[in-house]
Amino acid sequence: PNPFALKLTDQEVADSYARQKAVRILGAPDLHHLHRVDGQHQLTVVKPLPTTSAGCKFELRNNFVDVHDKGKHGTVIETEQSIVNRESGELYTNVVSSGFIA
Repeated sequence: PNPFALKLTDQEVADSYARQKAVRILGAPDLHHLHRVDGQHQLTVVKPLPTTSAGCKFELRNNFVDVHDKGKHGTVIETEQSIVNRESGELYTNVVSSGFIA
């Protein structure tokens, strides 16, 4: 997963996921994020963000899309981050990312 999307307010980027004591991903092996290689990122701008956020209630939504077990070689994780208007549910941007964890 994109380490910046998962770090929230944590100042350490490399292993913030492990310190969050996050709920394990069902069916995924124990992951060691210090052995992570960033993969591809696909950004889709559905609607341009306004020049000011005054009066807007934006929310960043993080989702796990898929986990691909590569056996003894590691795991590929696909995540999705979307910026939406919290009140209307209107989608502004969507980023689908992948990363390999050995």
